[in-house]
Amino acid sequence: SSNAAPVADFREMKALLPANLAGMKRTKATGEKTGAMGMIVSYAEATYESDSGSTIGIKITDNSGLGALMALSQAGWTTMEIDQETETGYEKTTTIGGAKALEKYDSTDQAGEIQILVDNRFMVQVTATGVDAAAMKAAVETIDLKKLAEIKPKAATPAQK
Repeated sequence: SSNAAPVADFREMKALLPANLAGMKRTKATGEKTGAMGMIVSYAEATYESDSGSTIGIKITDNSGLGALMALSQAGWTTMEIDQETETGYEKTTTIGGAKALEKYDSTDQAGEIQILVDNRFMVQVTATGVDAAAMKAAVETIDLKKLAEIKPKAATPAQK
């Protein structure tokens, strides 16, 4: 029998993914609940593309089925303070919508990533290629983090004896 903690329905998370981003069309939207070794993960993700070939990906994962240790290893940065700058980019821990976040960007290849840990359960991950840092941050702002935190896990159906 599985003792995995219940996770959010990926359909509810998928509903929070915007239909499009400024100047970009949503080309893919998927969701899945997947389990292995007594642990369950539920996620929804979408890809947005512009005519010029730049892309932004948004992925929301509910890690509550992983247990505390695994969830921590997924987001080891949440226990750290990071603030680094190079000639072409930066990496820093910050706060977005009241949640702990990690933001990195490199202007050389115009690529970056923002990870946000919401309610110690959800990981929101935005990856950007060929866009400026402002567009990457704007993508994050399209997601209603408060609404995300309010999604209740769906209780697992009892395993058949």
